Amino acid sequence: MSNKVVVITGATGGIGEEISYQMAKDGWHLILLNRSKSKSDLLVEKITKQFPSTTIDLFITDLSIPQDIRKTVKAINAKYSGIDALINNAGVLFKEKILSKSGNDMHYQVNVFASYMLMELLKPLLKKGKIDNRLPMIVNTSSNAIFMSSALKVDELKKPKKSGIFHSYANSKLALTVLSKRIAELYKKDEIKVIAVDPGGNRTDMTSGEAAPFFVRWFRMFLPPPSKGASYITAPLLDKDFSAISGELISSGKIKPIPKKSDTNDKASELMKLLQNEVVKKE
Repeated sequence: MSNKVVVITGATGGIGEEISYQMAKDGWHLILLNRSKSKSDLLVEKITKQFPSTTIDLFITDLSIPQDIRKTVKAINAKYSGIDALINNAGVLFKEKILSKSGNDMHYQVNVFASYMLMELLKPLLKKGKIDNRLPMIVNTSSNAIFMSSALKVDELKKPKKSGIFHSYANSKLALTVLSKRIAELYKKDEIKVIAVDPGGNRTDMTSGEAAPFFVRWFRMFLPPPSKGASYITAPLLDKDFSAISGELISSGKIKPIPKKSDTNDKASELMKLLQNEVVKKE
C-alpha cells in the first residue's frame, strides 16, 4: 500500500471520478466514500485497470445520514494509523426542496454538515499524516455559484426559503467555503492545512441535470471536461509549486477572496454554532 493516503467523497462520477484517477496516477492509496455500491465497484475496476499498482479501500456511505458517517469513520480508524488528505468532494444539487432523514435541507446535510463531520472525526488521523514532509491537508469543493449569492444566510441553511442552484445550493457552498476558512484557523495548531477550491463550470451530470438553469445546460457544450475541474482540486496535493496558504479560496486555479458580505467573523461564528449544535443533537 502507498504511504500517501487520501479519503475522497463522491467519487463515482464527474469531477470526483477524475480526482480519483489523478490521485491514483500519482501513487496515492485511495479511501473512497460513495453511496452507490454498483457504481463504486465499476469505478474501482476502471482505476485498477488503468493503474494496476493502485490500492483502494471502498466504504459505502450515505453522507446524508450522520450515523453512516460515524460508522465509516470508526471502520477507517480501525484500519489506519493516519491519513494524509481528505477531499470533501461530494455534493448535491436539487431543483426542489428535498429533506434528509434528519429533517434538514439536503444541500445543507450533504454539502455542509457531512463535510464538517468528516473534518472533525478524521482530524485525529490527519494529525498523524504527512505528505512528502508537508502538512496534511483538507480540500473542500466549493462552487462558482457562491459568487452569485448576495450573502451567506446561516438561518436558511437547514430550512431554505427557496431551492435551486442560486439559492439553497449556492448558500450551502458558500457556507462550506466560510467554514473552510474558520476550520483552517482552528486546525492551525494541529498543523492541518485547509483549502476551499471552486473547480469552475465543467461538463458533468450536475450541469446537465434539470436543477441546472436552462442557460447552464445550453452552455454546457462549451464547458471543459471534469478532468479540468478535478485538476484544480488536486493541485494543492499534487502541484509542488502550489503556494496558497491555509484558509484561502482557489477559484479556477486562482486565489480569490470570499464574497465580502459573507467573510465576517459574525457569519463564521453563527455557522459554527449551528454545526456544533447539530453534532450535539446527533450524539
